[in-house]
Amino acid sequence: MKSGEILGHLYPDYPQVLCLTQHHLRKPQIKHKTIENYNSGTYYCRENYEKGRVAIYIHQSKQGSKVSIDTYCKKKDVEICAIKFTYHELKISIITIYRSSTGNIDLFLCNLEIVLQKLYNSTLHIIICGDINVDYPVESERKKQLDNLLHSFNLTSIITFPTRVQNNSITTIDNIYISTRHNLRSTQ
Repeated sequence: MKSGEILGHLYPDYPQVLCLTQHHLRKPQIKHKTIENYNSGTYYCRENYEKGRVAIYIHQSKQGSKVSIDTYCKKKDVEICAIKFTYHELKISIITIYRSSTGNIDLFLCNLEIVLQKLYNSTLHIIICGDINVDYPVESERKKQLDNLLHSFNLTSIITFPTRVQNNSITTIDNIYISTRHNLRSTQ
């Protein structure tokens, strides 16, 4: 993970939270991974297979707490971590999630629903960031199932552009979903 490169792209507008998918680090490595001006919020590291894994870093000026959801992780199918924090009096939970393109979509949707049920309440703003490997511009049964689940928790996609451009492939498989009952943008 090249944290200096990440921060260089973000300069001078550093975000309050960094959500990382496919960081490729194992647990002993991520425990000691530092990013300048950020504290580790939480992470999930599978022990087998290459790639994958998720992490959340929170700016040192913010206090956050880890949400215990490790039991809902299953390597390749659903790798997930979450934090809660307050930003300008808003209670926010940020979820970072990864699903391998070969992962079980049904297990992914089931465990994501359990996590959302655990977190959801009328005063909490939820943001999901991740690499879900569901190509959003393409209508599919996977996209329909995911949208139905997220809409039932008042979450909607805000990414309207390709997130992966490789060779002859253009996809939108990385996404951000936000609570629609609140206007998070008005606080920025």
